[in-house]
Amino acid sequence: MSGAKYDYLIVGGGITGTVLALQLCENGNSIKIYNREDEYSASNVAAGIINPVTGQRFVKSWMFDELLSTASGFYKHYDQLWGTSFFKYTPIHRALFSKNELNNFENRQGDPHYDKYFDYELRHPESKHFRGAEDWCSIQGARLDIAGFIQRAKKYLLENGCFFVNGLLDYTQLNVDTDQIQYNSDTFEKMVCCEGIGILKNPLFNHLPMVPAKGECLILEIPSISTTEIYKHKVFFVPLEQEHLFWVGANYDWDFEDAQPTPKGYEWLLQKVQDSLQVPFNVKQHIAAIRPTGKDRRPYLGRHPEHADVFLFNALGTKGSSLAPYWADQMIGFMEEGKELMGEVDLTRFTRA
Repeated sequence: MSGAKYDYLIVGGGITGTVLALQLCENGNSIKIYNREDEYSASNVAAGIINPVTGQRFVKSWMFDELLSTASGFYKHYDQLWGTSFFKYTPIHRALFSKNELNNFENRQGDPHYDKYFDYELRHPESKHFRGAEDWCSIQGARLDIAGFIQRAKKYLLENGCFFVNGLLDYTQLNVDTDQIQYNSDTFEKMVCCEGIGILKNPLFNHLPMVPAKGECLILEIPSISTTEIYKHKVFFVPLEQEHLFWVGANYDWDFEDAQPTPKGYEWLLQKVQDSLQVPFNVKQHIAAIRPTGKDRRPYLGRHPEHADVFLFNALGTKGSSLAPYWADQMIGFMEEGKELMGEVDLTRFTRA
């Protein structure tokens, strides 16, 4: 029985594989995606915060201007097309806990490279529900409802001729040693591995250095707080669609046994919430996932060293919502037009002398 022929086999349907598939689909490519659907995958658990400045010194995130410009244009395009609002510019109201932190913020305010990310007129009315801080500042951030976006994107891709298989790729049945990639009875021109932490079980790329980080978070009901804006005190408080419901987190665990929530993680998060809030709250859910973090905190893009039609697009870590559109565009330019990849993301950085 002969199978079908496709331009691309994509392994993984998180935010990385989804954004790549959308761009390839818009370019007229035929695509088949293998992805084991899991409501507790890293993409589904992540809050999708796009934060321009981080840390006590308010340092701007790597390549943030270029990344945000591409990401906002990409997500707004699909929001307009679908009649949705998955992407939103969202103030991040951040508590400042020391005079030194306040001074660092005030010093950044005078820097023309940072000034546009600070809002001087915004107020933070819900700060009264949090415990004492030296002061508060307001940062112009954004947020993507990652789980909602992925779900709607799948519907759109199916409507436009893409195929999905709910399951893991069996690499023992994959043949990449012929002119065309073969899997079961299907053939593909190219294959792109985007399976996040699943790279650890991918025999084509499991030689690459990964530093997986487990993250746990809570879903809280906070009856006295009603806001559409993000608050950062000891942890992030991100409002969800249902009023008074918040995603709260997250921690980083570098030494873990599995992706399940742990009593230790719960206690850590609960203590942070208690240190932050001075109003009643209810814990509705405790969830966890493993982030696909690279060794040098940069994405992994490139071609397999022995198989010219096998590619990797992975290791976007905690910033997948802001990184994916820009680097998917770069990845397609590399695969389709032979454009060079930036050295900081190219897989060959791990083999250079």
